[in-house]
Amino acid sequence: MTKQYKFFLLAVISLLAFSIYAQFIGSSWGDKVLTIFNAKMLFEGRELYKDIFTVQPPLIDYIYLLPVYLAAHLPVTQADNWLVLLTILFVFLSIYTSLQIIKFNPEFNNKTKQIEFCLLLAFVLIFFNQQFHFADREHLFFVLALPYFMRWLPSVSQSNIPIKIRVIIGVIAAIGFCIKPYFFIMFIFIQLSYFLLQRDLRILLSVENFIIYLFTSLYIASIWIFTPEYLNIVLPMALETYSAASNKIMGIIFAAIDVLILAITLSEFRLRYNSSYRRDIFYLLSLCPAFLLYALVNNGWGYTWNLLTLNIFILTGFVLWEFQYLNKITPKKQFLFGIRTCLFNFAVYTAFMAMFLSTGTFGVSCKYTLQCPDGKEFLQKLTKLNDNKPVKSFGAISTEFVLWEELNQSEGMKWETRFNQLWMIPKFLISDAKFAEQHKWILEYVANAFAEDIEKRKPEIIFVDEEGHFYEIHKEIDFITYFSIFPNFKKALDNYKYVEKINLCTKCSSYSLYKRKQ
Repeated sequence: MTKQYKFFLLAVISLLAFSIYAQFIGSSWGDKVLTIFNAKMLFEGRELYKDIFTVQPPLIDYIYLLPVYLAAHLPVTQADNWLVLLTILFVFLSIYTSLQIIKFNPEFNNKTKQIEFCLLLAFVLIFFNQQFHFADREHLFFVLALPYFMRWLPSVSQSNIPIKIRVIIGVIAAIGFCIKPYFFIMFIFIQLSYFLLQRDLRILLSVENFIIYLFTSLYIASIWIFTPEYLNIVLPMALETYSAASNKIMGIIFAAIDVLILAITLSEFRLRYNSSYRRDIFYLLSLCPAFLLYALVNNGWGYTWNLLTLNIFILTGFVLWEFQYLNKITPKKQFLFGIRTCLFNFAVYTAFMAMFLSTGTFGVSCKYTLQCPDGKEFLQKLTKLNDNKPVKSFGAISTEFVLWEELNQSEGMKWETRFNQLWMIPKFLISDAKFAEQHKWILEYVANAFAEDIEKRKPEIIFVDEEGHFYEIHKEIDFITYFSIFPNFKKALDNYKYVEKINLCTKCSSYSLYKRKQ
């Protein structure tokens, strides 16, 4: 190895080490925080979809139970840290398994190319993920399913891979695909891609697929037996209302970034040339529509585009290796510019991610949480409004969730209402009266569930949103009046009195505070 190459390896390893450090001490946010909270509630004995009403299927909540359990029984008490550690262990397993597969490609039978392959995957799985999304559902899926993607690369798909490696591939891929139903879009595209490139359907009867079929069947049966509420209530509710949950602006930004990265990667790609990498490149390229479709059917949430981004960077790695190969065998070094464009992609995105990791690591926190400058004042005011007594329990009728999770985890207040956020309500706010009438059962279910929780658990105070704020939807709504058309809800709220409005900061949402009558 040359000195320059050794310096390159040292730089990459240093960035990976920094990224791992950043994941441990950075801020958590979004769905990952909510899922950790769900797992903690499960650990305390609450039941999914009865005491914890979430839109996602149950597998991810049960996966998160493991770090919660470890945090409860070992000296390190932060479930977030255990989640990061376990995810990194899965990353190592994913890279190791993928390496055992790629070794069957003659181009990767030397140590240098194997090191480059491992570093590419490590960079994609570790460095190219913000703290907010590290170990979240999409990231975990990609980590677990990556060996399955590698298994069907045309250069190795016909190889005699050891059965123990194939079993590992099948087991971890099955877990990954079952985290969210839409992940099976990628599974279907892989079958189609294999058939188009190989003209062969044997993939359908492979060991890996058989394990996926078996695990998926058992998983669906377990949902039907143990959490039928998901199939009978949550899923029908989500199919009718979750389309309002979108963030199109962020989706457009992430889509533009992906298009730009792909365009730069393929700017010097020449169809008239060929190499041993070419069929693998076409295979990885054929998966891009699957990841694109996944992002679109998920309403364009920014984080759902991450899968396409990660796949494009693996594709960029293979294109770079092809350019290096072609540059050696063609005159005038005509692929040198192509090599530089691929390296440019990696360099720019590395700088971009380093900025995000640094801001998340070194204390830039969201102003809408208790960490904002007005957080202490908010808690003091809350105590004062509760007759100068610490609040022990609360409920929330809200389309938000981060503040409630913080009150529970940071301040020890019991969260006594089952809805982590009213994700089903925004659809009603933007729809006509006909939709509301046709789907009145949803509103009635929510109102009666609140009534049941309030009467059973008797929270000391209840926060009520003053607006139906849900990303792109901003509409004022009086939730109390909205749900009081249902007698059970109105009766339960009769035990509470309005105190006053309260907000976390001047730019944050305001809440009507209701206190239980003595």
